Amino acid sequence: MKTMSLKEVLELNLQDGDALLVHTKKFSIPSILIRIGTQGYWNHIALISASGDAITVVEAETRLGIIERPISFYEDAKVFDLLVMRPIYMQDGRKYNRATGHRVIISARKNIGQKYDFTALFAFTIEFIEDVTHKWWAKVGEWLFKKYNPFQLKSRWFCSEYTVAKYRECGVAVCNGITPASASPNDIYRDINNGMMIISNETSNELIVYNNARKILLVKDVLLVNRR
Repeated sequence: MKTMSLKEVLELNLQDGDALLVHTKKFSIPSILIRIGTQGYWNHIALISASGDAITVVEAETRLGIIERPISFYEDAKVFDLLVMRPIYMQDGRKYNRATGHRVIISARKNIGQKYDFTALFAFTIEFIEDVTHKWWAKVGEWLFKKYNPFQLKSRWFCSEYTVAKYRECGVAVCNGITPASASPNDIYRDINNGMMIISNETSNELIVYNNARKILLVKDVLLVNRR
């Protein structure tokens, strides 16, 4: 998996609503616990706003809750590995577009000031136990938590819950089958085979991803679907 620095991210054709995946390389207990609990590389995700005078991110941050700040916060390549992803589909099967991404950011800004939801992260503990032990009760618990997270607190959010919820509010098909309160940054990354695509310098004009039996070719924002 190739990650990016912020300098490389800023060279991309960023759009409102793009997702910024983050791996924190410095010591951080919450970041480490999220990666262990979700069995993946990524510990944070933010929504990119790219249409204003400055590029910013709207995100759920552990200490500050829902905030908007300059994307330059992630400029230190010694501290952060980054990746940019973008949805492909709407829930009704239509192609995701720039206008939808703008609506995602408008929706995200409505929650600025709300607090971070630490308790909802307990669901990832069940997922980790199942991955390690393969016990039947842990497997049942993991399946249930994908549908409903009893630890979720109203009007509080963690980063990936917030991202998926904002996408869903705007009709975007991301992490289908998982409730937002149980979605991790790594669930969003793993959705590359269904609803998300990676944006990079090599694929800024031409991107091929695979979705079930279809080969999807994105060329300069034109979606062509070919059967294998």
